[in-house]
Amino acid sequence: MIEYLAGRIADNQIGKGRIAGYDRAIYQYGYVLLMETGMNIFLSVVLGVICHTLPEVLLFLLFFIPLRSYAGGWHMAHAWQCILVTNITILCVTLAAAFLSRYLSAGFLLGADILACAVICIMSPIDTEAKPLEEDEKIIYRKKARIICISELFINMIISLLSWNRFLCVISMSHCILVLSLILEKNNKKKKCRQ
Repeated sequence: MIEYLAGRIADNQIGKGRIAGYDRAIYQYGYVLLMETGMNIFLSVVLGVICHTLPEVLLFLLFFIPLRSYAGGWHMAHAWQCILVTNITILCVTLAAAFLSRYLSAGFLLGADILACAVICIMSPIDTEAKPLEEDEKIIYRKKARIICISELFINMIISLLSWNRFLCVISMSHCILVLSLILEKNNKKKKCRQ
């Protein structure tokens, strides 16, 4: 459905002379990504409003999306699977943060985040079949992922000093989920290599 709609938009732009016909596939792919991301963010915000966790949802998205874009990680086969898993993850993170932030100390959460960020910096980037990277691209992505990750860790340290445990928990969990995503994709690539 999304690919069909993206194709129609690209065809419309070709018909109006805004893009060349030979660029159709590139534009269609861009529109698919834009629509999938837009739907995902929209549903996440709706979920945050319904669950009264909108600040936590926005914080999760703010920290997760840029880092995930450069670090890479596990990808679902279909957009609907990605939307479903993403929103279940966000729901679990925001609800768990409300509970765990009462019982886990800032020191524990920050320690977990430092460990997660170290793993991200070591493993990133992990490319996929959907987004293969050349060696020179890997160097650029690794550098950007590390800069983003270290910046986010620094912000999380400030949040811990302010004793905002709920937000500290959300950011730490977003990094832990990214580590899980990197490990899953690395294992996925190993399985494919063995076949």
